[in-house]
Amino acid sequence: MSLEFSGSVRAATLVSCALALSACASAVSLIQLDNEWARTYTARLETERANPDFLVSMTSSASFDAQLADLSARAEREGDAALAKDPPMAVGFYRVAAAAAWKSGTARETQVLPISDKGIRACESLPKKDASQPRDCAFIRLVPELASLDVKMREINGLRTAGPQIPADKFSRTVAVTGEVTSLMGQVLSVSAAAVSPPKSFSDYVAINLNAEFCNLQGLTGRFASSNPPPEQKAQMSDLVNAAEQKLQAAGVSTTCN
Repeated sequence: MSLEFSGSVRAATLVSCALALSACASAVSLIQLDNEWARTYTARLETERANPDFLVSMTSSASFDAQLADLSARAEREGDAALAKDPPMAVGFYRVAAAAAWKSGTARETQVLPISDKGIRACESLPKKDASQPRDCAFIRLVPELASLDVKMREINGLRTAGPQIPADKFSRTVAVTGEVTSLMGQVLSVSAAAVSPPKSFSDYVAINLNAEFCNLQGLTGRFASSNPPPEQKAQMSDLVNAAEQKLQAAGVSTTCN
């Protein structure tokens, strides 16, 4: 799968993939929470697209954090309540809870891993385990790595926007966080590859996220190179990004940035 997106097309495709990740359900409460997740996430993406500057985008989208954190908490409670009597429904709730926590930023992202653990246990209790609900279970297993990537990307965007050049006292950390991001990308690819019969919407969603993260990383590399770092650090940075690019391309993920 090779995907090439402009910023606006990437945002629109992320929306459609997020909608496709929503599971069908017979319970009105899960449908309502799914719809709330899709609406809020869509609104957040539109806000970020309208404000491409990182600092402006962070400020304008901050109002969504509390909404997503509240949605995550409600979905998690519903999952807990459904677990004993309806594990498949619980899995759906945990997927919404994990997704909303992931995109709530600092408001609730620390709960992604505990929610994912609950969801994994619920998936293990299904008749065919993950194969019973491949889309939900694959996402639940993957979302901690995606959340970790977002944390690192906030740091990267901070380095990119702090000034015309990266300060010399930040050179070592810039190289270190680049290594952490490339390692996380490898973990995302591994977890995604291990998913049981994931639908195309899931694979597309992963690929689009990885493409966006790689492009942010590439932007940092350019800023770093123009900041006159020591040659060995410049070479190390380049090696890390090139290795990430090769891994993504080998997995069929686009590394084209617009």
